[in-house]
Amino acid sequence: MRLQNIVRTLALLWLLAYARSLIAAESLEWHQDIMPLMNRYCTGCHNDDDLEGDLSLESYSTLVQPSEEGPLIQPGNAAASRLLGVVNGTMEPRMPPEDQTQPSQREIDLLKRWIETGAKIDGSLANISQPPRRELNTPQIAPSLTPKPITSMAFSTDGQVLAVARFQNVDLVTANDHRFIQQLSDHPGKVNDVHFTRDGRYLIAATGIAGLSGEAQIWDVRTGQRVRRLAGHRDVLYAAVATNDGQRLATAGYDRTVILWDLRDGEKLRELKGHNGPVYDLAFSPDGRVLATASADATVKIWNVASGERLDTLSQPLKEQNSVDISPDGRFVIAGGEDNRIRLWRLLSVEKPRINPLLMARFAHDKTIERVRFTADGKQVVSLAGDRKLKVWNATDLTQQQTIDAGTGFSQAFALRQDQHQVAVGGMDGGMLVSDFLTSRPAEDRPGQNVSTVLSQANSSEEVREVAEQEANDQISSAQAVQVPCRIQGTIWSQAGTADVDLFRFVAKSGDRLVIETKAARDDSPLDTRIAVLDQRGEPIPRVQMRAVRDSYFTFRGKDSTQTGDFRLHNWEEMELNQYLYASGEIVKLYHYPRGPDSGFNVYPNFGRRHTFFDTTSITHALHEPCYVVEPFAPNAKLPPNGLPTFIINYENDDESRGRFGKDSYLRFEAPRNGEYIVRVEDVRRLHGAAFKYQLSLRRPMPDFTVSVSGANPSVPKGAGRKFGVELQRIDGFDGEVHVAVDRLPPGFSVGQPIVIQAGQLRGWGTIMASPDAELSDVEVAKQSRVTATAMINGKSVTKEVGSLGEIKLEDSPKLFVHFSAKGEDAELPVIEIQAGTTTTAHIRIDRKGHTGRVGFGGEEAVMNTPHGVYVDNIGLNGVLITESQSERTIFISAESWVEDTERLVFIEANAGGRPTSRPVLLRVLANQDSLATAANKLGVVQE
Repeated sequence: MRLQNIVRTLALLWLLAYARSLIAAESLEWHQDIMPLMNRYCTGCHNDDDLEGDLSLESYSTLVQPSEEGPLIQPGNAAASRLLGVVNGTMEPRMPPEDQTQPSQREIDLLKRWIETGAKIDGSLANISQPPRRELNTPQIAPSLTPKPITSMAFSTDGQVLAVARFQNVDLVTANDHRFIQQLSDHPGKVNDVHFTRDGRYLIAATGIAGLSGEAQIWDVRTGQRVRRLAGHRDVLYAAVATNDGQRLATAGYDRTVILWDLRDGEKLRELKGHNGPVYDLAFSPDGRVLATASADATVKIWNVASGERLDTLSQPLKEQNSVDISPDGRFVIAGGEDNRIRLWRLLSVEKPRINPLLMARFAHDKTIERVRFTADGKQVVSLAGDRKLKVWNATDLTQQQTIDAGTGFSQAFALRQDQHQVAVGGMDGGMLVSDFLTSRPAEDRPGQNVSTVLSQANSSEEVREVAEQEANDQISSAQAVQVPCRIQGTIWSQAGTADVDLFRFVAKSGDRLVIETKAARDDSPLDTRIAVLDQRGEPIPRVQMRAVRDSYFTFRGKDSTQTGDFRLHNWEEMELNQYLYASGEIVKLYHYPRGPDSGFNVYPNFGRRHTFFDTTSITHALHEPCYVVEPFAPNAKLPPNGLPTFIINYENDDESRGRFGKDSYLRFEAPRNGEYIVRVEDVRRLHGAAFKYQLSLRRPMPDFTVSVSGANPSVPKGAGRKFGVELQRIDGFDGEVHVAVDRLPPGFSVGQPIVIQAGQLRGWGTIMASPDAELSDVEVAKQSRVTATAMINGKSVTKEVGSLGEIKLEDSPKLFVHFSAKGEDAELPVIEIQAGTTTTAHIRIDRKGHTGRVGFGGEEAVMNTPHGVYVDNIGLNGVLITESQSERTIFISAESWVEDTERLVFIEANAGGRPTSRPVLLRVLANQDSLATAANKLGVVQE
């Protein structure tokens, strides 16, 4: 009985399975079951664009079309269907080819069952000529709770409504206070472009699915209803724009095709083909007769709308062009893209093909330009780029008028509100920034205290005032007034939910110097500060303009934000030491030349963490990122154009330029004129909260220094020397020379003195020598050395106690003695003399007292404690080396042409045999008078 029940159960299960298989067979459909197989194995070669064998398998209709050999499929008759025959190998040619991925037997059976059950499309054979329904099979991913990136924005013509586009949705909000109006949803993918028609009635959204399809959706703004979907592209759309009269629409995207539509009835008028890359942006002329297109093929093309004729190709761009616009009067075309330049052409090809002359090309941003647009009056141009800057330009000569910080995240969406000279920027972090630009209100009408009154208060006492931040102080009109010097306790926190910014107003006289510094990260606050000094209108204050004199880029590899070595630069042979290098807002200084093609520059300070100049902040640089050798000039200097860009550095700082304060900020400010100024404090990431506390100091600079000793407690070999170092910390702009002295040494010990840390440098080297007959029996005497450092600060000599060399110890004679001299001389104090701008020789000799191996002495700095700009030359990648069979070597010492008259005690250190040093040698540099005269004649050049 039990066995019978088991058999019945198994039979029932088999019947259920068979029934399910029949149901599955009956429910097989083209879109759901068969089209994915075609896409996987067939449409890569057989598609509408690539008709290999004059065959496309993208749509159902092509399978049942009659042909000389008969249709590819015969519904209900799998054996007679050629499609199945070539797939299972019973007919020729076998498909897919043998070298391609083959369908599994299960997939072949699926195709066979679909044909045998009627080869159905959506449950029936009706309407087989309908356009193919494109679908993308993707894995289900849980939605993120973070705000979706803003991909496009647009203000309505009357300036009352702002459209904010994200993935699949467009939100309409009020332009003034951003109150939600309605959401336009059900877009298939990312909405890459939105535009209002000129009458404000419709919103046009460019969207689609990458690799599948693109479409423009037309929405009625009043009702929130979709009016029409215009689908004709084979890939995602990047742009959709209507003519001013609302009769024509142009769409373009990744498929390289531009389609012109009749916006009134949705009919396709014509296709414009000619670009070899994706088309990223479109612009109609005001009269709608001409269309400009910007493409990844590094061109801008001009088209006749009525005929579809290409009127001109603007081929001057060097890289992809992301954005294009035509001026409101129809006379000019402007474009920008990956080559960081804005170009302006005169538009002449309106009725027939003509050459449109390039009027101007301006290096505009440090990174790729994402969008460039004319203002409604045509007098200005606004650009947004990957350097997180939004800039306003004079449209006539492309001179920069204003820079607006677009935040820390990447932004590619912005919109101009023409009625109020306002710009909105949308970030990939989902945040939005709205800012006025070029307000024309006179300075005396702007809010602020009486200048003369506050000046007298500020200069009445140097007592540091303790100030508590008072909200609301996030607008120029409500900036909190403070008096210098002061220390402000504040918090970056807004209870309204938006990122907070704190503004503080102070008064300074022309030439007043201040140090502005935050203390947050050092107190374990989560705040990552950024500070800037603005004028009383809230505009950035230029500090210096850096004019490029040579362009280059990073080769072989990029750089992180701390490295000092191996800066591999294109055309490095034409660069010189002590030149400034500008890269994406960061300014560094070249310290050492590369040793050859397989090495790179070292930058200041040549050890430890990288330093930046003019209070810029060190950042990461990518391979092939552009960079420039630059010279600094006063912000108002009139510089003749040289074909290379000029960069304006404003008074602002993210992280202190020498990496001493972590994420805290430090800025040295010099007031350009009498008046009011504003300090802005914010979190660089736009974060905020009750714990985001900081201390902001505004004070007079107090130049100072500290010195420390490395290599303390030296063990000195008899008859030789041991190296030690002195490192300098410069404070508040002190940049002078420091002399270090060592006294109270035990008998028989000596140090070559003074040890000089050169102006602008941070390190010096000394050697402590022991005579061959030195004895050291008293431990207390060995601890009594004293190190002092002396410098001139503000015209006064300042001497500081540094400490000692610790406990000095004595070693036995080394297995290696090192001698360093000029031309083989071995005098009591040999002298090596060199003229700046030339190369001389020096001599190294070793006495082997048991050491038989090779001996190295280092690279460019093998001669230690030389002035900057004097280095060992022609050394190759192995540096200065004496091999096992040698006992001496001649080296070459070069001095840059700008090195001034100086004398310095120098020595060398072996890297073997216990690392002994030579005794000191006097290096004398004679300045090149012609080079000094040339440097003096560089009028207008400024130093940090």
